Amino acid sequence: MTDATYTRSKGSEGHHHSTVKWVKKPIGLLASLVACACISAQAMTIPITNGNFSASGNEGSVGGGVLGGSGSGLINSGPWYGSYNGVAGLLAPPTIIIDDGRGTIGGLVSTNVAFVGILNNDAALYQNNIGSTFISGETYGFTVDVYTAGIIHNVSALTNTGTGIALRSDGSEVANTQTAPNALVDISILSSNHAQLYLEYTAQPDDDGENIGVELFVGQGSGLVNIAALGAVSFDNASLVIIPELSSASLMLLFGLVTLPCGYVRHRRKNRR
Repeated sequence: MTDATYTRSKGSEGHHHSTVKWVKKPIGLLASLVACACISAQAMTIPITNGNFSASGNEGSVGGGVLGGSGSGLINSGPWYGSYNGVAGLLAPPTIIIDDGRGTIGGLVSTNVAFVGILNNDAALYQNNIGSTFISGETYGFTVDVYTAGIIHNVSALTNTGTGIALRSDGSEVANTQTAPNALVDISILSSNHAQLYLEYTAQPDDDGENIGVELFVGQGSGLVNIAALGAVSFDNASLVIIPELSSASLMLLFGLVTLPCGYVRHRRKNRR
């Protein structure tokens, strides 16, 4: 804060003088921070049943088995399902387990076949209906924690193994972290075996009123030579929010607050001698 002070004397003998003090107050910055805090607090959470994988009724496993096997099924009493795919005559499908507060996909392998290339197995945890429906024009933010048995050296350790998250509309995938524009995806490496994935999606007119679904996958794609390096991938803390859209009036107000210069307040104090 910057103060500017000057003194003005009145009368030849200086019977009294007044001190005028101009005090610079960061009005614009303070108001902006308050406005931003209010705006960010308006995001609406959409519950994902057993998003933290703690429900005992959902503990269990699917997948694994014979080479080339594939299928899908409800894990115990749900709500999470698992889908899994092996490679015929070469690779068994991964095993999907919900236990200890996480959903884990293990048994990830790949093989190099002459004249064909790298082949890998894959699996996913999913819910086709979390109990809410899309609203056209609304923007959704989907966040999930990811843990690995192997070391996550960088973002490529996840993207190059086909590890990601997706949103579904009535069972059909509408967005995922592997294919969405970079501006709508964020991958944060939190430790050597822990990352957080974020996916943003704006519902289209065709999505309006359709069931919101979520998906957590590993091995999506082909030629994933590094998939076995992860050992196993666990998911936790799946959460979904609607991101508030600012109205034109709110945007104008926020712009005005941000650009508002600091105000000066004048204080006058009279002292008599």
